[in-house]
Amino acid sequence: MSRVKDIETSEMLRACSARVLLDQIGTGNVMAISGLRVGRVIAWHDDEPFIAGVVLPVANGWAVHVVLAADDTYTVRRTFRNVARREWVGVYAENVGEIAYLASLYDNGGE
Repeated sequence: MSRVKDIETSEMLRACSARVLLDQIGTGNVMAISGLRVGRVIAWHDDEPFIAGVVLPVANGWAVHVVLAADDTYTVRRTFRNVARREWVGVYAENVGEIAYLASLYDNGGE
């Protein structure tokens, strides 16, 4: 998998393994969403950085961000140039691949 630029955030998130998260999303979904391009979401706690999720770039500034929330569920965001356009909150591990793929699909949704 190729690396893309990491994103830093100040949200209240939990540390997670990017490898485990990518396994939960599924290789087929990651391939369909970003062509195996993957970045990390870096959060900070007590001046220590940790990986809180992944960024899957789609195309032309669009990306899917998947982060592990404090309540042990995932938050999936469709973003355009790092501005959230749609968000799914409380996504369980067994559904994260389907929701991430859904987030990557073009749907203007009134935007």
